[in-house]
This record gives sequence, structure tokens and C-alpha cells, in this order.
Amino acid sequence: LDPSNNFNKDSVRFIHDIILACGPLKLNELIEIAIKIFGKDSFYRKELLKHLGILMAIKIISCKDDFYYSLYKQYYFKYDFDMDSISSMFKVFFLKNNLDRIKNNGNI
Repeated sequence: LDPSNNFNKDSVRFIHDIILACGPLKLNELIEIAIKIFGKDSFYRKELLKHLGILMAIKIISCKDDFYYSLYKQYYFKYDFDMDSISSMFKVFFLKNNLDRIKNNGNI
């Protein structure tokens, strides 16, 4: 699923799931998350832009003010852990520290 090594249906879906769980996200934040998941050995910017382009072209995500957010409110994959609790942590952080980030992207 590493977007630096794969450009396929599953890697695109995984990027969507990250955006849904953690978003809205800027590109540099998505790169940081990819590094945390897959390691520093790869370069992500160019490859993530391809993934984001596909997701926007098929209207699964959108971008406003450089923030990417999901238009499709379901995860593509089933995870062995609670994705909603991860998502909640990000949303609570944004509510406490940057409410406009969520409001401006239609997530409240």
C-alpha cells in the first residue's frame, strides 16, 4: 500500500482512508503520515500527488484552501483497530486548536 512503491486501486483507496480518518489534511501533513507509516526511505510528494489527482478526478476527495478532505464518508478497508477513535483524536485536536480548519471544509 506504500504510495511511493505502488500506484494501484488499493494504494489509492488507502490514501483516501488516511484522509477520511485524519483530515482535512495539507499535502505536507499527508507526507508526514506516510513517513510515519512506511518510513523515511521513500519520496512521497510526487507519488501522493498522483494519488490525490485520481481521488479528485473521481470525486472521492476534494481540496479547498490546500486542505484535502473526503467526500466519501466510508472507509474502503476493514482495519483490525478502531479507525473512528483515530479520527476522533484528530477532530478533537482541530476543534480545540483550529476550528476553522474543519468548518471551512464542510466537516461540521
